[in-house]
Amino acid sequence: MGADRVRAVIATSDRHIAQTEEWYTRPERGPDAVVDTLLGCAAELVASANRSGAQVAAVGVSVHGVVDEDSGVVEHGAALGWSHTPVRAWTEEHIGLPVVVAHSLHAAAVAECRVGVGRPFERCALVSIGSGVGVAELRAGTLVRRGGAGVLDHRTTVGRDGRDDRDGECTCGSRGCPAALVSPQALVRRYAELSGGSGVRAWDLPLLAACGDRPAAHVWRNAVDALAEVLAPVAARVGCLVIGGEAVRAGRAILRPLGSALAERLPHRTRPELAVTGLGRGAAGLGAALLAREARSVVSYAA
Repeated sequence: MGADRVRAVIATSDRHIAQTEEWYTRPERGPDAVVDTLLGCAAELVASANRSGAQVAAVGVSVHGVVDEDSGVVEHGAALGWSHTPVRAWTEEHIGLPVVVAHSLHAAAVAECRVGVGRPFERCALVSIGSGVGVAELRAGTLVRRGGAGVLDHRTTVGRDGRDDRDGECTCGSRGCPAALVSPQALVRRYAELSGGSGVRAWDLPLLAACGDRPAAHVWRNAVDALAEVLAPVAARVGCLVIGGEAVRAGRAILRPLGSALAERLPHRTRPELAVTGLGRGAAGLGAALLAREARSVVSYAA
């Protein structure tokens, strides 16, 4: 589930998406109404799947926020207005089936590493870049619970040249945070400050940089440096680093500079394979289904 909608998928036993459905979340109605929407969607799709002859055995739910996956409680889901919300217990009570609740980044990484571009690798990580920078690292398809799956917004990453100027200012009051350099809002704002221009989309910056636009090149280089700095410890451990989130709009333009920046920071290690996710918006739903499939699930709900 995300801030604006519930996205559901029916996954077959061979890990393919057979059907997708979407419903608006409308969180302005309040947290209880959002829960009611989830429960209604779950019951509706399970009933639909059963009518088609698919015997649903369990359900997977992926949620943005702070999720206790062991208890199935969403401790904090700001976009949905949820706080200490027992999603698993309420959903199980409503539909009478086992339910798995996962962080959306964890679920998307499971899909990417089990059936996506990370599949050939024993260890891989999904990096989601949007309003923040989130990382989920998996080994043999299972989440490495070193830090779980979460956002790395506020971790200072001053460049190797000691740069510590306005490029690194963050709303948290620190400098050099990834979110202050890599988020689309930050990229657009910093480019406008340097160039005086407007109307540029964040993920057009690498193309502008390649065409000789100096402000774009400066902003993009600093963003890639900050990203490489925070990802270097993860990159040293995995065979594949998959880029997801809003950064997929930059396409493969992000791969070469990021790979070079990581290689500079890992001179004595083999750098990981870099790839852009190919699963798209359905990744979290498919991943939730795969997690729940361990309880013989075929249905999942995600953002």
